[in-house]
Amino acid sequence: MDQVKQQRVVNDGRGADLFLIMLVNYLLKVVTLGIYHFWAKTRVRNYMWSHTLIDDERLQYTGTGGELFVGFLKAVGLFIGFSISFVIVQTIVGALPSPLGTVLGGILFFALLVLLMVGVGAVLYQVNRYMLTRTNYRGIRCGLVGSAWYYGLLNAGLMLAASLTLYLTLPWARMHLYRYSLNNHYFGSKRLEFEGSASDVYGYFFVCWLLAIPTLGLSLLAYRLHELRYVASRVSLDGVGCSVELYFWPYVGLLITNFLLLVFTLGLAYPWVKLRNVRFLLERVELVGEPDYPAIRQEMAHGDAVGEGFAEALDGAFA
Repeated sequence: MDQVKQQRVVNDGRGADLFLIMLVNYLLKVVTLGIYHFWAKTRVRNYMWSHTLIDDERLQYTGTGGELFVGFLKAVGLFIGFSISFVIVQTIVGALPSPLGTVLGGILFFALLVLLMVGVGAVLYQVNRYMLTRTNYRGIRCGLVGSAWYYGLLNAGLMLAASLTLYLTLPWARMHLYRYSLNNHYFGSKRLEFEGSASDVYGYFFVCWLLAIPTLGLSLLAYRLHELRYVASRVSLDGVGCSVELYFWPYVGLLITNFLLLVFTLGLAYPWVKLRNVRFLLERVELVGEPDYPAIRQEMAHGDAVGEGFAEALDGAFA
């Protein structure tokens, strides 16, 4: 019987190299009054991707700083247009007599709140699409199909429903989001497959939910790691399975030591901390099996950087 192949996932980057890249990036951002930020982010991604290996083959990042900059300008233009439209509508509503103006004002505020919730999810999805379409492995590009706005609507609706149940339905909501997103991931012409059910994790979640207040929320972190292990175990790509061995105490230890490193070095250890985080995850990832690379076609279209532009416009909150 043929032995199933296990693929190693590692990162061989060096903290000193990354520190030098970030130092030069900082100086160039100062000289260019921050404009170099987009090229700086691309340089870091190029380094991190090129030093990540799956079965001794390196990833490749093909995004450019110019794409991020143009995406940022587009996002700012859309944001300004939306703001102007809001001010005009608010002015018209404010001029209406009560109670009509009050009612319409309330409707407008609610509509904007819903749009914001939907928009956050859409931005996250579009950022993910851009990152995937700029990631190559063995000359094959990754991709993400589906609608960012539909994902945003789905995310807003499910999270609202979860909040109304004191988050007791959170596993059900999250599994729906995972199902839509992961089943739209592609590696060339091969689609990722996710088969998971909230019922498999609900018992663990309920115990963590009960312990949330006594543990100051730490039990919810334990559930999050359990959920990630479960999701990874239910994902496959062309016969390749995955497992992620993330557990609570090792992860807490990583967070504490990272915090101490940053404090005692006044932040200078950030490049080493970034690499520690990546290696902590990759060392716990195991891929079992090997796809039929010659049979995988290159079919994914490139995603647009507008989603990243919105993330940058919001101070990188979603990047």
